[in-house]
Amino acid sequence: GPDPGIDYLSYSGSALKGEPLIIQAKLFNYGNLPSRPINISFYLLNSSSSVKSSGTSSTSNEPKEAIEPQKIFLGTVEAGIINVYESKFIEFRFTPQEKGRIYIYANISATSDDISYYNNEQSMGIAVNSKGKDIAVERIYAGERAIVGRELYASAEVYNIGNTSLENVVLSLYANGLLVNSTIIPTLGTGSYSYPQFSF
Repeated sequence: GPDPGIDYLSYSGSALKGEPLIIQAKLFNYGNLPSRPINISFYLLNSSSSVKSSGTSSTSNEPKEAIEPQKIFLGTVEAGIINVYESKFIEFRFTPQEKGRIYIYANISATSDDISYYNNEQSMGIAVNSKGKDIAVERIYAGERAIVGRELYASAEVYNIGNTSLENVVLSLYANGLLVNSTIIPTLGTGSYSYPQFSF
């Protein structure tokens, strides 16, 4: 019978907030008969807005709740019929509304597949940047305790989420609202990280 599957998802160029992005899916029929007309549905996996699924624990019969990413439906593309051992590429246009790392999930309707379902889905992570200059301080590392009169060391994780490379980025460190130190990051390319260190 027919066995259409999604080999992989891909995109080209830069992913920018508010700019259309073309996602490409490569389809293939692994079966020995042409497929029926199939549809590919695309979703945004939103891990910050998770949903709960019920189940049972492997060590007891008590119900447990598992946190799963929420699938936000984006749209469907009609792929038509895929012949035996045929590769087909489809495109889906999507406009990211938030910057940061997102995940796109695609699947084939189970009613379109007569043999195997394991190859009916794929997902892909995308780093979405902002247009122009945009820098984020992802986190700050420091010791759990500070001793009066002794030097304290801290480091920051800085990420360029814009689409412009930057030079001579000034990063300042404050404690209790007071400036205690600053440093300069010589260069920070698009999508790159820097880990400056401070002491005070």
